Amino acid sequence: MKTPDKILVVALQQFNEKGIDQVSIRTIAKEVGISAGNLAYHYKNTDTIMYALYLQLVEDLNKAIEQLGIVQPDINWLCEQMEANFRRFWQYKFILLDFAAVTRRVPMIREHFQQLVGLRQFQFRAAIHGLIEQGYWKEEWVDGMYDQYILRLIILSGAWIPDAEVHFDGDVEEIIPFYANLMLGSIMPFLTEKGIQQYQDFQNRKNYQSIRAYP
Repeated sequence: MKTPDKILVVALQQFNEKGIDQVSIRTIAKEVGISAGNLAYHYKNTDTIMYALYLQLVEDLNKAIEQLGIVQPDINWLCEQMEANFRRFWQYKFILLDFAAVTRRVPMIREHFQQLVGLRQFQFRAAIHGLIEQGYWKEEWVDGMYDQYILRLIILSGAWIPDAEVHFDGDVEEIIPFYANLMLGSIMPFLTEKGIQQYQDFQNRKNYQSIRAYP
């Protein structure tokens, strides 16, 4: 592994475990096994490291979304991608744990994310349009309702990790299924009978149960 890549791996681990305020160039350099000056040659400070990690997360998410241009999405695909994305978010959980603090500290992340939201809205609308065409998703019955749903989805996608910190003890195999299942439940009112069948098949395959309260 090249030194810049190793720096990012170690920094991600430290940010996730300690939080952004407890990590420094020195703590990262010590674990990587290089001097702080050598590390600063690759990344000027921890803010630039956080920005690089944020871009890594975005790139990971982009790879999944790019499949929309290759495959015809169905409800099974949508469910699989949503759960996979929750796992991707968890790998970079320090970013979402206190996103407001991260964006205040690294304005480049805030600026990039504001632009990214517009792109995600366009991509999610395209996905819903494809699902409607294939008969899995209902036509919009109130003007603008799917635009509002997409915005809610984007907002809630960033809120579940802080909630998990309060209600769970860190077992990722308990956390991810709970929140992915909870989020997936939000699509049910929009599904046709054909879509509901695929949704139920996915739930059965994953052994997901109806959520009524925290475990």
